[in-house]
Amino acid sequence: MSVESQAERLADRRNVVGQLRASVAGYDRHDLKELAPFSSPYLALVFPHSDWDEHAADFTSDYHYINDGPDQWSFDVRSDHPGREITLYWTPIQLLQGIWTQDNGKRTWSKEKQKDGMALYKRMVLEDLDLNVIIPAVEDDGTVNHYVSNMNGQLERHFRWVFKSKNGKGPKAKTKQHKTTATDTSGFDPNADPMQEPPKPGKRIGQQ
Repeated sequence: MSVESQAERLADRRNVVGQLRASVAGYDRHDLKELAPFSSPYLALVFPHSDWDEHAADFTSDYHYINDGPDQWSFDVRSDHPGREITLYWTPIQLLQGIWTQDNGKRTWSKEKQKDGMALYKRMVLEDLDLNVIIPAVEDDGTVNHYVSNMNGQLERHFRWVFKSKNGKGPKAKTKQHKTTATDTSGFDPNADPMQEPPKPGKRIGQQ
């Protein structure tokens, strides 16, 4: 997942949500910490986990144990400017398989070619918790969406990525409420220069 402000050439890419058999519900070695911004202007996407006791921090990746839904990942977008336009992008889902190599005895990961991830992807949505907007991850024709919005007068915006169960039910909503104060689809290369503009995906929905 990534967030960008193309007008100001700001970007935070390579943020990851996923499920692995080697992961757990809380902190594990697959969850990588996010570095704090070192200067302004800045734009950051983080998975905050104040609930992880001695591991409490902001993270750039958040892996859960594999399940067939429902599941959810909460994340924040932070900026030093409350009026900044932002675009949330997400890359197509990738199914991985573990492979043991004989040379080092360690497991490496490769894409699972025998499975189509689109069926799972169609069960995922992005929720804008501040503005009460829900965006499907993909359209019925398989077009991957993205979400254009703005900081809405805030320095921190709150979102949730949801993986629904087969019957279409999502996880229970969290009890924590975010107050709104008044005062950045796929197709791009995740290893590309973050200052290069990615190709335009499908629909631009939820514009504020």
